[in-house]
Amino acid sequence: MSAGDSPHADRYEPSLDEALRRLADQLMAEHGGDAQAALRALQDDELLQSLATSAGAEGIAFGPAAARGRREDEPRFELRESPPEPVVFGVRVDLDGAQPPIWRRLEVAGDLPLSQVHTLLQASFGWFDAHLHSFAPVIPGSGPHMRPFPNPGTAEFCADNLPPEHEVRLDQVVTDVGDQLLYEYDFGDSWDHRITVETVRPRTDGDPRARLLGGDRAAPPEDCGGIWAYNDLVAVLDGRAATGPADWLGELLAQMPPDFDPADAGLGDLDLDELLDTIDRAQQLAGDLVGNPRFAPIAAELIDQIAQVDQLQPFAVLVDDAELPLTAEPPETARAAVVEGLTPQEAEAVVAPWALLLQLLGREGVRLTGAGYLPPAVVHALFTGLHLDEHWIGKGNREELTLPVAQLRESATALGVVRKAKGRLVPTKAALAAADDPIRLWHLLADGLPRARGDRERSTTALALFCFAGRQPVDVSFDGMAAGLLGALGWHVDAVSRYEIRDGALPVWTVMERGGGLDDAGVPTPAARRLARAALLRH
Repeated sequence: MSAGDSPHADRYEPSLDEALRRLADQLMAEHGGDAQAALRALQDDELLQSLATSAGAEGIAFGPAAARGRREDEPRFELRESPPEPVVFGVRVDLDGAQPPIWRRLEVAGDLPLSQVHTLLQASFGWFDAHLHSFAPVIPGSGPHMRPFPNPGTAEFCADNLPPEHEVRLDQVVTDVGDQLLYEYDFGDSWDHRITVETVRPRTDGDPRARLLGGDRAAPPEDCGGIWAYNDLVAVLDGRAATGPADWLGELLAQMPPDFDPADAGLGDLDLDELLDTIDRAQQLAGDLVGNPRFAPIAAELIDQIAQVDQLQPFAVLVDDAELPLTAEPPETARAAVVEGLTPQEAEAVVAPWALLLQLLGREGVRLTGAGYLPPAVVHALFTGLHLDEHWIGKGNREELTLPVAQLRESATALGVVRKAKGRLVPTKAALAAADDPIRLWHLLADGLPRARGDRERSTTALALFCFAGRQPVDVSFDGMAAGLLGALGWHVDAVSRYEIRDGALPVWTVMERGGGLDDAGVPTPAARRLARAALLRH
């Protein structure tokens, strides 16, 4: 539920864990154990309050916890004077209620705005930045909550005397060892983080603006129901007893990422200072994106949509990683700059699957079966010629039972390589002209990749191309951006659909995966990056 959906923020009472559990149980029962239907029902405040009353939890509200807990006699927080000399805070960040504990330890420059601290926390915990968030100050002895600093999407819940978080420095909120700051992410699941100052020292020349010192255990997957539900999931994974409804937990377990390990914090070599440098570059780059004549129409459309929902800055980080020549003059030379250096060998490696398909079809094409499929001989030749037997079980002679071949044909049609005509699958004129020239066929694929139809297909295709143009593992970049950006554009993006929306960009995934576009770590190869970058630019 979004922040704007709750008219009951004044009536929240703390310590309602048991009532919330009863509400969840009743809501699941009302919807036959369908967790997605139950969550959607939460968008109906009238239904929510009716259920809450019968569950003994009147006045339950959604939005930032700091807003839900406000009191009429709440003291007003006043920003503190920044120290005369720059300082570095050593902080520990705990995810409230996690059993076993989930925490991170960071060093953060005191002059960083809270908006950048938000970015550091998202990266440190591996969140996708797909939901609203808030920072709320803590005044010792004032009770559990203070109202938060405003940020886009949360203004109605926030303190009217506080400036927006991007104007507030960390050292204006905390100053001494023991000071605390509350950070909440996702007002539905309510991931509450408690930031506690452990050390304060002078900042010296050469100190990074931020540094991750350590941490323990993975953050929960997005949209898994909140900390009490996640604790139950961990208990089940550990072979311990859980307290939540078995059917609901079973559904949540089925949605967990297959390789998820709750004991692995997954910090790797995360460099927070480099992340901040990237954000600085992205801020400068954001101004060059909207209306840039070098982008292909599909890329320009996505950028315009993202700008309208004020999500251009996080997207610019992805564009920065793509290293596109966005200042090339004249504008039409941008794509030529990307293509420069393409060799026949590189092109041939990328286009090999489609070159083989064209070879098997010949100039006249082949007659499709009565059901509209490729004849078994052609399917088997593709199956063996592309070594699909290494990744697919089956005889590989029926298109309807051999998904990789079906996807290859579907992508070839979408890319303008083949078409159906009078019961036959035939090469297009452009494909016939390029069949014996790998570089020409490569350009045909680059021209065809951004031709998706339908608003959703165009959005996901453009987003996939930007991800393949970068240097990060595509699973991470695409899933993270899909959750945040597409959600901001009005899509319903949850733990399941985040993976299913790839189908809207199926030609991109097929070309990259069949063309050897990913290394063993899931990072785009240089050849894949060149193809994606060319597809994003006008030709």
